Amino acid sequence: MPRKVYIRPQPAAAPKRRRGRTHGDPQPHGGTGVLVRLESEDPRLLDSETKRLYEILAGVGSEVVGPFPLPVRVLEGQPAGAGVEKRIHRRTLEIVRPTQETIQVLDRLQMSRHVSIAFETEGEAAGEMPHRGGPPA
Repeated sequence: MPRKVYIRPQPAAAPKRRRGRTHGDPQPHGGTGVLVRLESEDPRLLDSETKRLYEILAGVGSEVVGPFPLPVRVLEGQPAGAGVEKRIHRRTLEIVRPTQETIQVLDRLQMSRHVSIAFETEGEAAGEMPHRGGPPA
């Protein structure tokens, strides 16, 4: 006599969740944020200035996401200095819903001269960002 085998039905597999947003995902806040990009050759100085900026923005009551470390940019040496390379370390902060007070704080912001800072609204077209301060020294 044949034996009956009972197979339990398997639950449907849940879709895998991705960490963070992908490029196709809509902005959860309507895309009205400000991106703050920081660059420096010294990673320790960059981290301390990024932390200070985060604390200032959080103290004003802004919703800040980040900082996100970006890949290090390597600049090859000049022809006179063969084998010399500069490493530019980068961080990005996102201010989700900037208020007028946040904009005033960013306008009065004093950073180290070795840290370059740039602001970009999420609605801006891709291209050159308005820079404050000089290039990393």
